[in-house]
Amino acid sequence: MPHETPTMVLPISGLPLSAEQTEEYVSASPDVTSATDTSKIKYYRDAVGRMRTEAQSADGTLRAIVLENFIDGFIAVLDPQAKLGHRVKFPKSSSTDGWAVGAGPSGLAGVTGKITRKTEDLEKQTIEGVEFVGTRTTTTSDEQPSLVAVDESWMSKDFGLIGLLKHSGPDSEMTSRIQNIDRNAPDPMLFVIPADYRIRDVQP
Repeated sequence: MPHETPTMVLPISGLPLSAEQTEEYVSASPDVTSATDTSKIKYYRDAVGRMRTEAQSADGTLRAIVLENFIDGFIAVLDPQAKLGHRVKFPKSSSTDGWAVGAGPSGLAGVTGKITRKTEDLEKQTIEGVEFVGTRTTTTSDEQPSLVAVDESWMSKDFGLIGLLKHSGPDSEMTSRIQNIDRNAPDPMLFVIPADYRIRDVQP
């Protein structure tokens, strides 16, 4: 079942790094069968906040590359197999404020009627040498109290990182975590569209 992949590395300036995200997503259908999907994402962030995201399949095949470059004003989605890219241009900016990121599955998506949310703070934990602050949100359907979703998020605002996300709901479970954080500045060429790619500009 398709779902939005959460963004674990945020586009902030002043803290270049690279990191990996691993995700396991389990979906359940009405006939009680389930399907498990695993994926890996590699992030690169430079000192000004430009981002490169590489999506890999379970066998390690590089499926797609996304370049988010607010300095030059574009987002490009690259197909490394076809060497083809689609680029959307935006006004150039000196700030990453307002750039959207994926939230991933959360709450009781698709459930109608009133719901009740309860949010609580969790103890801090250290992941890959970085301290993260955690929160847990429990969402319950007022009309069907057996429908409950629990979401946990562990975030470091100072580093612009989400270290761990957990979602458990009536029809899906997800665990996404960050690993292999490298605080060395990535190669600047990683944020440039390769010269041998064919680029098609599309309207936003």
